Amino acid sequence: MCFQEVARARSFTGAAARLHTSQSSLSAAVRDLEEAVGARLIQRTTKRFELTEIGEEFLLSISNVLEDLQRAIESASSVNRLQRGVLTVGATPLLAGSLLADLAGEFNKRHPAIRIRIQDRATESLTNLLRSREIELALGTFDESDKDFIITPLFNDPLVALAHVSLDAPSTCPWTSLLSLPLISITRTSSVGKLIEKTVWELARADYQPIIEVANWTSVVSLTQAFKGVCIVPSYAATRLTAMTPDLKRLRLVEPEIDRTISVAHSALFELSPAARSFLALLRATAGEGGGQTPYGV
Repeated sequence: MCFQEVARARSFTGAAARLHTSQSSLSAAVRDLEEAVGARLIQRTTKRFELTEIGEEFLLSISNVLEDLQRAIESASSVNRLQRGVLTVGATPLLAGSLLADLAGEFNKRHPAIRIRIQDRATESLTNLLRSREIELALGTFDESDKDFIITPLFNDPLVALAHVSLDAPSTCPWTSLLSLPLISITRTSSVGKLIEKTVWELARADYQPIIEVANWTSVVSLTQAFKGVCIVPSYAATRLTAMTPDLKRLRLVEPEIDRTISVAHSALFELSPAARSFLALLRATAGEGGGQTPYGV
């Protein structure tokens, strides 16, 4: 502010030089300020330059304000440079424990000063969290006709089967061959459960009747191991799920091959934070490396 510079320099000439303006322009600006305040701020004579009592008080007040403003500018700048800030992202539980876990770790390596908050919820809950701005990004399968969100497809992910080795199932297995095996399933209220139920009905015109249904994927795999049965899981999580159950064999499902589009969604109404924009770029780059298919290593 010009008044602060004049007060520091104790000279209109010196302050004008620092501010790269003319002395007359600076004097006019100070007069306008005094008129707005309604009191003289500077006592001028040909030999002396002093702040009035009101001028001293005004200088103290604006100095505090300008310091706060400078701190605010520096804080905003550090957020923009990813030197501080918060990334809020949501995903379905299985995605949160697989793809999102890997990407969040990579993001943390690149931007260790950014705090990461993850919400692992069902897809319907994720869209509600996006609407309420509790998260900025969500990973899952979304209705692309919803105009409240910008939805970016990341990769197509096929459903695969995990079968106990004692079943001696072929590596490439038709869906109809699974119907005679002991099936353990995720609940049919989940997006994958609904898709499995729909596929079974279309193939066999029969109700989907697994011997056990549970809501947690870890339980699905553990029970498949214990019952020496078979389960159907998203490909992106198969490697991680079978790591704890070595007696399960991954099968490619055919006739038909069923896949889902995994996407990232964010609000169409609000601009993303710098942290969210950077994470979205990482998601897109990772998806690009996979050529539109499940990223390698997940």
